[in-house]
Amino acid sequence: MDSISVNRIIGNVDNALRTATISASTQRGSTDIRQTSVSRQGRGRMNLTGSYTGASDTTVDVQVLGGSGSAMRASAPVVRGVGNGKMTISAIAPGAVAETLTFTLLDAGEPAVAATLDFYGVTLAAQIPGLPGNSLSLTVTRNLSEAPLSFATLEAINKGTVDFDGTQFDWGGPPTSDGNIPANAPRIRFEGFPQVFRQWKAWTGSVWSYHIDPMPEYEIPPETRILGVTGGYTLSLTDGNTLETYSAVTLYDFLTQISARSALITVQGVIAADRAPGGMAITDIPLRTDAHALPATSAIRSIYAEPIANVAAAANAPTELITIRCQGGAANSETWTVSGSVSGLLNGATTGTAYSNGPIAFEIPRIVAPRSAQARISGKATLAARTSSGAILPAICWSPLVLGSQASDKTITFTYKARPSSTCDCSTMTVGSISSKCLGLEGVTMTNINPDYLARLTAVYTWRDELVQANTNSGNNGWQVNVKIIGVNDTPCVQWAIGDTYGSSAMAQAFADTLAGTKVAISGSMPNLSATFTDSNGNTVFIQSSLNVSAQNWPECLPIDAPNSVLAVGSAIVEPINSGKVFNADTSDIDLVDAAIGIILPCLLDVIDNADAVTQWDTLWSSVRADMGTMAGGPYQASSVKYFARYRSQCDLIRLTAGILPKSDASTAAGDGCWHDDPTTAFWWVPDDTDYPPAFSNQIYVAAKKDGDGVWQSTQEFGFGLAIDCVDKLVDGDQFQIKISGTGGGASYVAGDQFVIPLVAAQAAAFSQGTDGSSVQTWTVRGSISGALPDWAWDPANPNDYVNGPARTQLAAGGIPFEVGDVISYQIEGGQLQWRRDGGTWQTADLYGAAIDLGDGLVLSAVPGAAPSFLPGDAWTFDALATHGPDRLRLPRIGKGFSWDGDTVVLDIDLGSVTACPILLIALHSLPVTAGVTISGGDVAIGEWSSNPAISNGPIVSFSAGRTGRYLRVLVTGAGTGAQIGWLYAGSGWQPTVGASSLELVRQYGLARGQGLNPAALYRGRGMGGNWRWSIDQGSALESDNADALIALVDHVAAEGIEPVCMVPDVREPGRAALVLIDTDLLTLSDRVNWQYQSNRLISVDLPLKAVLA
Repeated sequence: MDSISVNRIIGNVDNALRTATISASTQRGSTDIRQTSVSRQGRGRMNLTGSYTGASDTTVDVQVLGGSGSAMRASAPVVRGVGNGKMTISAIAPGAVAETLTFTLLDAGEPAVAATLDFYGVTLAAQIPGLPGNSLSLTVTRNLSEAPLSFATLEAINKGTVDFDGTQFDWGGPPTSDGNIPANAPRIRFEGFPQVFRQWKAWTGSVWSYHIDPMPEYEIPPETRILGVTGGYTLSLTDGNTLETYSAVTLYDFLTQISARSALITVQGVIAADRAPGGMAITDIPLRTDAHALPATSAIRSIYAEPIANVAAAANAPTELITIRCQGGAANSETWTVSGSVSGLLNGATTGTAYSNGPIAFEIPRIVAPRSAQARISGKATLAARTSSGAILPAICWSPLVLGSQASDKTITFTYKARPSSTCDCSTMTVGSISSKCLGLEGVTMTNINPDYLARLTAVYTWRDELVQANTNSGNNGWQVNVKIIGVNDTPCVQWAIGDTYGSSAMAQAFADTLAGTKVAISGSMPNLSATFTDSNGNTVFIQSSLNVSAQNWPECLPIDAPNSVLAVGSAIVEPINSGKVFNADTSDIDLVDAAIGIILPCLLDVIDNADAVTQWDTLWSSVRADMGTMAGGPYQASSVKYFARYRSQCDLIRLTAGILPKSDASTAAGDGCWHDDPTTAFWWVPDDTDYPPAFSNQIYVAAKKDGDGVWQSTQEFGFGLAIDCVDKLVDGDQFQIKISGTGGGASYVAGDQFVIPLVAAQAAAFSQGTDGSSVQTWTVRGSISGALPDWAWDPANPNDYVNGPARTQLAAGGIPFEVGDVISYQIEGGQLQWRRDGGTWQTADLYGAAIDLGDGLVLSAVPGAAPSFLPGDAWTFDALATHGPDRLRLPRIGKGFSWDGDTVVLDIDLGSVTACPILLIALHSLPVTAGVTISGGDVAIGEWSSNPAISNGPIVSFSAGRTGRYLRVLVTGAGTGAQIGWLYAGSGWQPTVGASSLELVRQYGLARGQGLNPAALYRGRGMGGNWRWSIDQGSALESDNADALIALVDHVAAEGIEPVCMVPDVREPGRAALVLIDTDLLTLSDRVNWQYQSNRLISVDLPLKAVLA
C-alpha cells in the first residue's frame, strides 16, 4: 500500500549522486601527493608537486627512457674528503656535453685563528678570530688579607707532598668523608711562599690523615709560620678598548662569569664545580701578573739566622736576581751590599733596618742566638823531642785565648815547637789585646741587657770615672795626665809608628789594641793632629803627619825609662826587660785600674746569668776596690801587673760556676787586616788546616781565611796571643793545639753571607697565536671530456662562482672546513622520460627540460642525484588525492568534504538519467547562516525547477513530492572566504509504511567530565538523536517490503563503517532534520505471527538513533 508517513530517514544507500558526474566551478587545491612505488638504479628522484584540483584521486606513472635529450643538467655533487661544504650548479653552458667535472683542493688557504690563552685546564679564546685577538690581556690583582695562625711547621714539607700523617699537621682543617675538599676548608699560606692552599683531614679508619691542595711548588722548611688567608682577586680583561672586570676567589668563580657575560672571550673546555683535589671550584686563582718576589735563598753561616723578612717587589720591578751580600760590621748592625742583575748596584742595607730602594723592599732580621754553656776554647802544646836531655824547653801560653762569634767545633794543630819547661815561664806574660771588632764581639746591644749586669757595669765605670777625673787635668799647657813615664801593662817590646798611614780602620784598631793601657805623656802645647782613633780600652792615640817616620827607622827597643822622664810624641813604647817597673803611685793608678777592669768586666759578662757565679763576682769586685784604694795614698816603689793574676784566677773559678753570655755580632771588610804576615821572622807556626794562615811567636793571631779575591778575611772564630818565653829554645816539630768545643753555630752574620731574592716583573697574561690568515682556496678543475680547466680561486669569506667550464658552479662553506686533497665531482647529464595518468596513454618529455604540467595543477620534475642520476627503466608511481574535490560530496564522511576558496561556487551534476529526487540534502557543511543556496534542475536542462532551502547549521533539506531531474545545479553564495560541504544527496529517502508508533527526539551533548562530587566538564559539541519505534501492539507496523528497505539501509550504513544518516521527523518541517548514527549493532524485528508464512507481514522494530555532534 502507498505510504502516507511524513517520516523520512535519508541514507546514502539510494543517493543518486554516488554515480553522477559532478563538476565544480572552483575547488581548493590538494597537496596530498604520495609516492606509492619506486624502482630505480640511478640516484636521482622524481618529484610530483602542485596544488591538485582534480575532482577525484588520480594515479601518475613515470618511467625513464634514457637517451641524451635536448636539455642538460648536473648531477648532485659528491664530496669526498674532510670538508662538508655544499656545491651547486646554477646553469649549464649551451652546447655542453655529458661529462664529469672534478674539483680538487690544492691550497686550503690559512683560516683565521682565534687568539688563545692556556688557563689551568681550559683555554680562553677570543670570540672573534684574527690578529686583533692578540691585543687581549688578562691581569690579576690580589686583594688578600693574611693573619698569622697559631701554627707553624714542625718539620720540612717536601715539594709536591700533599698527604701527611700526624697531629703536627693539624692546622684546623675540617673533616671530609666523600673525597672532596670541604667548602669551608680554610685557605692558608706558608709565610715567605706565595701559594694559597686548602687544608682538611680525613678519617682513615684508625687515625686522621691530613691533606693540602694544591701541591707545594717549593720545599717548606720547619718553623715556617702558617698564615690564614681571606679576600679574593680582581681579574681585568681588556683588548685595549673594552675593559671587563671580574671578582673571584676560585678558578670556577672566574670561568663561570666569563662563560655567562664576557663579550671578548669564550671558555674552551669543561667548567665544573669540582671540589676534588685540584678541582677548579676549590683552587685559588694561581695566576700572578703583578711584580712579585719568589722565595728567597740564602747562604748564611749562622744556624740561628732567620729567613729574610718583609720582602716586597716594587710595582715596576724588573725580572732579576737581587743579591744581598754581607760586608761585615758590628753585630746586628752589619752592612750589606744590594745589587740587581738588571738594576745594578743599589743603596746599602743594614741588619735589622727596614730597606726599600729601587725594585725591592725587605728587612734582614737580627740574629738572636743562645750562648752555649759548654762552648770552650783551649790550647795544648806538644814539644818535640830534644837531642840534649838537659835542654831548656820554652814555655808556650795563650794570653788571651778568645772565641769569636762564628766559632764552631774544631781542632787545629800548629806545628813548630815543644812543650815549655818550668824554666821558661810565660804565665805572667801577655802579647797584647785582641780586637773584639775582629772577633765580632764588639757592641753589646743595650736593648735586652740584663739589669743586674747593667747595674754592676755602671758601678764599675762610675768608680773608674771618679779615679780618672782625679788624675787628669787641662790647662793652658794642653791636656795632661799625672804621669811622667810611659807605662805598659804586661806588654813586651812593641814598636808603634804614630805617623804611619794604615790600610783600614780595622788594621789601625788592631794596632791600637796592641797598645792597650798605654799612655803617652807630652810637655808643652799639643801638636797639630791630622787624625785620631781610640783603642779598645778607650785610650786616644794621636797621629801627627808631620813626623814623617816609619816603622823601619825606629830602634827595636829603648832602654828602661827613668821615673818622671818625658818622651816626645813619636817615641817608641818600651816594656822593660825585667819583670818590674818603677811607678809614681799617685800618677799611675789609672793604668792599674784599667788593667783590673779589663779582667773583671769580661768575667761579669760571662757569668751574669748564673746567680751563684754573680755572688762570687760581687766578692771579687769588693776585693778589687779594696786593693785599688790602698794605692791612693802611695807611695809604692814597685808594683807589678803580675799582681792581677790573682784576679784572673778568681775569674776562672767563677766561670766554672756559670755559662757564657751569647756573643754579639761581628763585622769584617775586604782585606780587614785582622791577620798580618811578619816577613821579618824566620819561623812560624803552620796549621794542619791549610785554609788558615800561620801564627807567629809572641804575636796576636786572629783566625782568617782567604776570600774569592785571595785576601785574608777574619772568620770571627777565635783568636789568641801566642806568648812564648825562651823563643830561642823552640825546635822544629814543636806543636800546640787549639780546640773549640760546645759551640752551637755563629751568632752573627759574617762577610760573604748573602741572600738572593728572585724578582718577577709585572706582566699581563697575553693572548697569542691569533692570525688573520688568508681564506682564498685554490681548486684544480678537470673535465672528463674538456680536460684541464683553469684553477678556481675561491674565497669562503666572499664566495665567487666558477665560470670557466661547461657549467656555472657555486660553493658554500660548511661547518667542517675543506682540507687539501678534498675532491668534489658532478656529472653533466641528459635523457628522456614518459608519463601517464590513471593508466592512460604514455607521453614523452625531456628528463631535464622544463617542469612537465600533468594537468589539474600537477607538475612533474626530475631532481638529479649523485651520478648517475637516472638509468633507463627507473620508474615511479604517485597518487594525488583530491582531498577537497567534488568527489567528496558523494559520501557522508565526517571531517572530509568538498571545499573551495572564495564566496561563490557552482556545482553542476549529471545524474545520467531522469531520476526521482523529491529530497535534496546538503549536510556536513560549514556554510554560514547568511549564505544563500539555490538548487535548480530539470529532466532536460537546468531551470525547469528550482528551490531555495532555508540555511541552518544542521542539514539543509529541500522536499518536493514528485520532483525529478537529470541535471542539477547547486549555487552557493555568501560563503565568505570559503566553506565545505561534506555530503550532497538527491533521492527519495526511506519512508516507513505508516508513521512511527513512538518517535522520540533526544538532545545530546558531548561533555568530557572530570572527577569528583560535582565535576566540571569540557564541552565538545551537541546534536539531536532519538528513538523510532513501530509496534503492532501500538497500532503501527512495517510491511514486509518496507522493512526490507530499512534493513538494506542499515546494512549499507554498517558496511560503510556506521555511516551517518539524516532523520527527518516530518518532511513538512525540514528544519528539524538531524544527522544521526544508527546506535545499535542488533536490529530486532518482530512479526505479529512469529514469522509464519504470510503474503504481507506486519513487522515491529525499534530504531535507536544517536546524534552526530557538531
